This record gives sequence, structure tokens and C-alpha cells, in this order.
Amino acid sequence: MALEIFEVQGQEEPPNLTLKPVTSFFVGSRVCSAAWSPSTAYEGDNKEWRLDIVVATELMELRLLEAYGPDGSSTQRKLGDTHARINDLVWCPTPGYESFVVAGTASGVVQVWNLESNETDSTELAASCKQLYLDSSVLSVSFHPRIPKLLFTLESSGVGRMIDWLASDEELRTVVTFYEPYTLGAHTTQLTEAQGAGAWQSQDSDIMGALLGSRWCVWNVSEGNPVEVASGVLHSGVHSSHESGGFRFCPTNSRLFALYTSSVPSQVLSRTGFQASSSRLTDNSAAVYVVDSALPTSARPVDVHYETPMQGRSVLLDSTGCQGQGTLPCAYGASSMDWIPRQVGAYDVLLVSVGRRLIPVPVA
Repeated sequence: MALEIFEVQGQEEPPNLTLKPVTSFFVGSRVCSAAWSPSTAYEGDNKEWRLDIVVATELMELRLLEAYGPDGSSTQRKLGDTHARINDLVWCPTPGYESFVVAGTASGVVQVWNLESNETDSTELAASCKQLYLDSSVLSVSFHPRIPKLLFTLESSGVGRMIDWLASDEELRTVVTFYEPYTLGAHTTQLTEAQGAGAWQSQDSDIMGALLGSRWCVWNVSEGNPVEVASGVLHSGVHSSHESGGFRFCPTNSRLFALYTSSVPSQVLSRTGFQASSSRLTDNSAAVYVVDSALPTSARPVDVHYETPMQGRSVLLDSTGCQGQGTLPCAYGASSMDWIPRQVGAYDVLLVSVGRRLIPVPVA
């Protein structure tokens, strides 16, 4: 299986967006998570450029992928075995700490990898790994935007932490702990494990948010005293613990954040020939929502299967996945999502992965 790298090209008037292929890597197995190196630089295929990416694969390997331009040469090396599925990866962007990559695993372990190579006879890049043990599956990891020693972690139990990863060795050094009460209550009484993700707000490093199951929450963690500033529920249907989801703050509009679930809305199911009545969601449910922090109780559903100004045509649904409900999310559900770091025309733009398509969605 291959990892494709694209350049995002935006046109202001009329608003339009295209994805230009840059390079690709044959990895050989499905990529579970990826993180960009802070040394990555790309200004066009006619100039010198460098792309460094760490990926975690389904074979439980951590690999370093490198590509250089303008000739387009590329290499990849195995860094080590993770011994568990990786849910999230992050590469430290702070000068002086650029050799550190952190992985959050499904086994509840935070792995801190040091990619500084040692001189060995092996052709593979040597990397050391320190392990920090938490209580449940780690859904998200992220470095504090201003304080590199602080690491944000989100667990499937609904517990979030800020960890001093530099001071943590045999003993975990937790600076701040906070939680989503409904998720933690269900985990404590029913042993449920929520799926989801968390994120920092790039414009204000004291603000962080998370999606856990169908519940989302935003906290202010200034001065080490976490305060819930907004929360909500995406839909009234029953959310399966097997459905993944994500949370992303908008980098071009501090008021907006987006959420997605891998659930397939019933109005989409009806267009595939699948019995919509079998869906757990309501007719008004959506896979992607945009929330304005000024109106946090009014999450706006986004139907990525309809025509948008950025796309020029609607998504064509094929027959893939119509044989059983288990494969429907793979064909029609959102599997990942992120904002483009600049506006296109007057739009903030989401990139949503649905099946084998990458769909640009404008948000006015």
C-alpha cells in the first residue's frame, strides 16, 4: 500500500482548490497514523524541497519516510517495532527537541521515541523508546504549543492529562488532569471504551477540545485549573464504541472547530440500497459537523456527499459496501479530517477523507 503526498493549490476567484501529486511511498501495509517533521519544507516542485514523515503501520512498525526535490528521490527506514496499534503520532516542533516523536497506543502506553541515530553497522536508523503507562487506550497525543515539556494525552476512558514527559521516567509526572464526566462514568460503571480524538487550539494554547463517542467538550486549562467552557452531543442515536471520530480547531478562524464520526448517516444509506431503518442514527444526523464557539449548542451538520463550490461535482456513490453494514463506514463514512491552513477565497476549507476520496468542503 502507498502513502500519497499532495500539494494543496488554492484559487481565490472563483474559489477553487486542487490537489497536485508530489510524491508517494510504497509502505507495504496500511498506515494507521502519520506525523510531519518540523524540518519539512516545500515551495514548489521546481525548487529544492524536503519531506520527512514518520508513519505507524498495521504491522506495528514505526517507519521514517524521506523525499527530496526537485529530483524526487525518496528513502524509507524502519525505526522500530511498536508492539501495539498506534492511534496517534506527533513530532515535536520545538527547536532543540526535533528528534522526538510521541506515539499513543491502543494498549494504553505513550511511547516517546528519540530518532537521533547512533552509529551502528545496521542499515536501519536506530531509535530509542521510553514508555509511559496510562490507564486505558490513548486516543490522542499532542505537544503544548508553547511549553515543549508538556504533552497532552486523551484516553478512551474520557480522561485528559498534561504530562511532563521530560521529567517522567519510572514515575509518571502529571501536571493537570481533566475529564469528560459522562464518558468517564460509562467507563467506570460499564467498562466502555470511547473512540475519538482531542486537539489544541493553535490561536490560544490554553484551549483544548475533544470528541469522545458522540460527546464533545472544550476546556480552558490556563493556570493548571481546567474549566469546561462548552460541551454538546452530536446526535441522539446510539454511538457504537467501534466508530472512530475526530476533533479539529480551525487555524484560519478561531471561532470554528469541526468534528467527525465514522458513522454513516441514514440519508446516505438510503442512496446505497441499504435499509436506512437499520442505522443507529436519525435522518438529521451527519458524519461531519462544524461548530461556532459563539453558538456552541448549534452544531452545523455538513453533508460531504453533496456538491460544493470547491468540488464542482457531487461524490458518486458506488456499490462498494452494500453487502453488509460492517463495510459501509469504509465506503461512505468519514475516516479522517483536517483544515487547510489558509483560506481559499472567503472560505475556511475542510479536507474530509470518505472511502477512497479526499473531499474539500468549504465553510463560509
